Amino acid sequence: MCLMAAFVPHRSNKYFHVIASNGIERVMESISRFIKQKLKLKVNEAKSAVARPQERKFLGFSFTAGPDIKRTIAPKSLERFKQRIRDITRRAKGVSIKTTMEELAQYMSGWRGYFGFCETPEELIALTRWVRLRLRAALWRQWKTPRRPRRGTNALQITSQLALQHERLSLIDHGVEARPVP
Repeated sequence: MCLMAAFVPHRSNKYFHVIASNGIERVMESISRFIKQKLKLKVNEAKSAVARPQERKFLGFSFTAGPDIKRTIAPKSLERFKQRIRDITRRAKGVSIKTTMEELAQYMSGWRGYFGFCETPEELIALTRWVRLRLRAALWRQWKTPRRPRRGTNALQITSQLALQHERLSLIDHGVEARPVP
């Protein structure tokens, strides 16, 4: 016996989830034959596959493996998000930090609205930390000289010891910033 569920997000996309290991190829062939012969539609063989749910993506989402299956953000969607954040916070952009933050807030608000209902909040927390790290690095780069970060951190009411620790890192990219300061 085979239990099958069909998801139709768009009239040209059909996703069938079969809960049985035996006969999956047979179900795939019969569905393809029905679509071709009865509905007179083309089946894109490149996009058609028999695979586990965690190996496929569905509208930017994927599923985790293991006993607790959760909806998560697909790796390709995460990479696109990170690339867009890199574009917004890139070094040679030549705009103020305020403009950068406004553009970033608009993009992240829309992205969070779409992907916010994933069931793996640790991914969203890690992405938020990464974005804040990118923003801090952009702010340090805009200050450029070692004295300006001290004035800037004093204006932000950050303790002088923390400001002195980070002053050494002011001209270094954020990839090195994560290392402990001696």
